[in-house]
Amino acid sequence: MEKKEAIREWCVDKAIVLHSQQHSGSYGPEDIVKTAKEIEKYIKEE
Repeated sequence: MEKKEAIREWCVDKAIVLHSQQHSGSYGPEDIVKTAKEIEKYIKEE
C-alpha cells in the first residue's frame, strides 16, 4: 500500500509541474506524451 501511495504522490507532483509549464507556454502535446510514458515506466518498475 505504501508503494501505491508513493506512486500516486509522484504522479500528482508530475501533473502539477506539467500544468504550470503548460500555462507558461513551454509545454506541448508531445511533452505530455513523453511524460505519460515516463509515468508508465515508473509504475511498471515499482
